[in-house]
Amino acid sequence: MKFLSLLAFVLTLTATTANASEPYVVQVNAHDYRFEMPSTMKSGWVTFDFHNKGNEMHVAILGKRPDDVDLATFKEAIKNLTEIPFESHGGPGLHSPGHASKTTINLPPGDYVLLCGTRNASGQSHFRLGMVHYFVVTDEPNNAPEPNADMTMTLSMYDVATDAPLKPGVNTIRIENQTGYYGDAHLVSLNGDASLATARQYLESLKEPAPPHFIGGIEQGNPDIIQYLTVDLEAGKYGWISHEAAGYGINEAFEVTAQDDATGIAFDEIDHEMTLEFSETGLDGPTPIPAGRVQIINNTLDERMHAVAIFRLHEGKRATEARDFLVGQMNNFDQGKLNMNEGLDRPFHDYQLFLPIHNPDNEVSVTLTPGEYALMCVGKLGTDEAHHQHGGLHTFTVTE
Repeated sequence: MKFLSLLAFVLTLTATTANASEPYVVQVNAHDYRFEMPSTMKSGWVTFDFHNKGNEMHVAILGKRPDDVDLATFKEAIKNLTEIPFESHGGPGLHSPGHASKTTINLPPGDYVLLCGTRNASGQSHFRLGMVHYFVVTDEPNNAPEPNADMTMTLSMYDVATDAPLKPGVNTIRIENQTGYYGDAHLVSLNGDASLATARQYLESLKEPAPPHFIGGIEQGNPDIIQYLTVDLEAGKYGWISHEAAGYGINEAFEVTAQDDATGIAFDEIDHEMTLEFSETGLDGPTPIPAGRVQIINNTLDERMHAVAIFRLHEGKRATEARDFLVGQMNNFDQGKLNMNEGLDRPFHDYQLFLPIHNPDNEVSVTLTPGEYALMCVGKLGTDEAHHQHGGLHTFTVTE
């Protein structure tokens, strides 16, 4: 009996050790317009094996129900398309039809939702068309190990760097978000006639028809969320790009090669500084400023908390038009419209970028190209006390 007990213990230990050395994989198939995936999974390091089996671009934004929000309120808020109360945990990035990748995230127990935020040809968000999936992460641990990375990529405010090059074959990338905000990064193939310019143009609206060269990435997660991306790459040209920061620094081409002298991507050097002054009378800053990598300095002269969004204006457009566009989007969302841009004309390039300079610990820099720009204070956005209604707008020119 003692021998049998000892044998059982050894077998149990051996099985546990073997299971603990294997990833815990959850299959996620994205269709037009639904997710095919389990409704429960174990807690710990979860690898989402994501496949786009639809005919449109898909993404998977992962959110966890906060502890102070009950499940009924959580689901009701998403159902009614009001402000979505979830903690951002990242998720698989943009995938063109037919593409697949693996994203690994450490998930604590709780209630979660998976959303697709891309749009069809009519401008309707996929999650408003039913591409929403709720699931539960149980208390039972999956015992999967943290992945071993081939390289680490760091997202800053707003730039990207890697500590090693990617090689042909299977690569696992550890992605650290040091933006102080919800950082995202998507991998695009630049082989053939594909380009980062085409990718940037798509990211302005996330609307079909979409380019065919997005092959995975990571979605927006809280700064303390570590994500791993595993992709199988052929030798060739690729690029990293961010939805929000594509026009301001997270927009980097590189080459995948087997050559030994290949290197990683370095952060850009700072070329200039730009000090913004916030006061009771409004927002002010220098103009013009030279193009290049610009460090944004916050000089707050009053007691209020300030934060800004930056826009690169279309020719002939004004800062007030950018403000009215954002307010119009909020109104459309509050009214439950399927297309947030309904009845609106976007007056700026790329995406409006939030600059979290209200936190003095944040080091914020952006890449600026020649053109007209607007800055808007988003303090109390959507209220009668909104700072942009009381002088919190500033227009400036970037020269060659």
